[in-house]
Amino acid sequence: MIISQEKAFLKAQAQLQAICCFVERAATDGQRIDQVERELFSRLLAVGLTLIEAFVAAQGDGDAGAKLEFDNHLLHRLKDSHTRRYLSIFGELFVKRLYSDNYFSGLTTIRIPG
Repeated sequence: MIISQEKAFLKAQAQLQAICCFVERAATDGQRIDQVERELFSRLLAVGLTLIEAFVAAQGDGDAGAKLEFDNHLLHRLKDSHTRRYLSIFGELFVKRLYSDNYFSGLTTIRIPG
């Protein structure tokens, strides 16, 4: 799912607030530390994914015209944009592709290893 940077930041803030509430509740309920740690890890991965989505959203749509020069290479815009799956350490993400292999949205600021 592709979302705006502002929406991603708001989502991350809500996720972090929920994590704080969880920790308070877990302490009050006397949960075991290993249970709390497992839940925290899962929730923090979700926050990381949301923030990576914010990073991608900040790059814009990446359309720099029919041709783009980058690293002494002339890239041609694809006829139709495509999305490419990127599996980050936080989870699965889809990035819009406008130019040839390994060059994605945000002009050339997002370079996904391929």
